Amino acid sequence: MYPKKWYNQNTMRIRIYFVRHGEAESNVNPLFEGVDTLTETGAKQAKQLAERFKDIPVETLYTSKILRAQLTAEVVETVTKIKPEILEFIGERKCGYSKEIGTTYIETFEDLTKRLIETKNFLEKATTKHIVVVSHALFLKALISYLTLGDLLTEELCLKMTNTITIDNTAVTKFVFDTEKNKWRLEFLNDQTHIS
Repeated sequence: MYPKKWYNQNTMRIRIYFVRHGEAESNVNPLFEGVDTLTETGAKQAKQLAERFKDIPVETLYTSKILRAQLTAEVVETVTKIKPEILEFIGERKCGYSKEIGTTYIETFEDLTKRLIETKNFLEKATTKHIVVVSHALFLKALISYLTLGDLLTEELCLKMTNTITIDNTAVTKFVFDTEKNKWRLEFLNDQTHIS
């Protein structure tokens, strides 16, 4: 682990750790309805994830409103002592099967892009320098694509990136935002070194 001095060398940088929630019942059985809790494995993953942040001076913890993300964030809170704040716009990409219309539906790329822009703008205005964001695989894949490609991201590219990028349960992806240069930099992707 890096010494705490290293984290504070550049006050113009915001370090953001994007985390997918721990394994949930719906990850094990996608047809599982009515329960959105972590599995036993997911709870263990969340504890190991929390330990990862023990030596990182986390100042802000955000979570989606979906229960599996909130439960993961609450475990991180036990170590960081930072209460999770819910952000409506970082929820999973909306998709599923409608019995009423008998078809699969998905959030439009335009609506998803609005949420990606909202997330980016929100984080760029952060007043803290070490942030953890607990969200979901599809949304995080799209967000990583947007932070990397910016306005070059098209629906076709987003689909290709979503099918290429892997985001495992409790995996950490770290970005650094340089507030002086207005520039995002990806430091690592889908890191699970905390899982034993």
